[in-house]
Amino acid sequence: MAFLVGVVHAAADKNDTVVWHISDFPPAYILSGPNRGQGMGDRRIQIFSKRLPEFHHETILATQARFFEMIKTEPNLCNAGLLKTSEREAVLEFSAIPYGVSLPNGLITTRARMAMFKSFINKDGVLRLDDLLAHSKTRIGIIAERSFGKGIDAALKKYPAHRVVVPSSDHLSARLLKLANQDEFDAVVGYPTELRYLTRELGLNEKDFVFLSVVEESALGKAYIVCSKSPFGKRVMMGINRLLAEESVQNEIAAAYRAWLDDETAARFDRLRKQSPIDK
Repeated sequence: MAFLVGVVHAAADKNDTVVWHISDFPPAYILSGPNRGQGMGDRRIQIFSKRLPEFHHETILATQARFFEMIKTEPNLCNAGLLKTSEREAVLEFSAIPYGVSLPNGLITTRARMAMFKSFINKDGVLRLDDLLAHSKTRIGIIAERSFGKGIDAALKKYPAHRVVVPSSDHLSARLLKLANQDEFDAVVGYPTELRYLTRELGLNEKDFVFLSVVEESALGKAYIVCSKSPFGKRVMMGINRLLAEESVQNEIAAAYRAWLDDETAARFDRLRKQSPIDK
């Protein structure tokens, strides 16, 4: 069940209220603890709420599946970050340009295990995942039924013997602890932002871990702001598009994302962002 979890501005007129969808997926959205409200998605909502005072802003907690059901009938829902697909474009109003770029999923391993990966890393420091799986006995810990991106999914499907499926509902945390303390698998798949958040939450030393981008995925992914495909949604999106065209807004969004990267990965993100200006 979805329910209101916070109000950015007290709504005097519901006809002018934007309801932002959030989910329990740190560090995109952080619902509790000392970093509550400081997730990447949290910060994007705060940025748009502050700069669009002509609207009232509320947040609603729901699963992504529930959000897609609600947006079919609710005219004032928005989400602060989704990948664009033709199916989604049919039912959602997308921002004219991405809100920013981010690093896709990659392999996370420990520094102690890096010897088994080094010969499969190219001159740019990116892992050849298909090559690794074809010529090693590396075991990859994954959560059942989660998609990690077309390239990673295809490689893992091609070499099923390398997958160690771990049924878990707590995202990456259980696998990260096993990676640090056991030998059940040699690496896990996840986002670099998840790694930074969870090492802090679990009391692990982030310098003991390494995030490896893979050649099978694009260097950077683009995500968009979406709203209901309604007259109100279009009106909200006009304001969002105006803000996204401002360099200061793009830089503020990028800084909120960068804060959840380790120093080495953040430097790589900075280089790639300079090489890939945001466009349509």
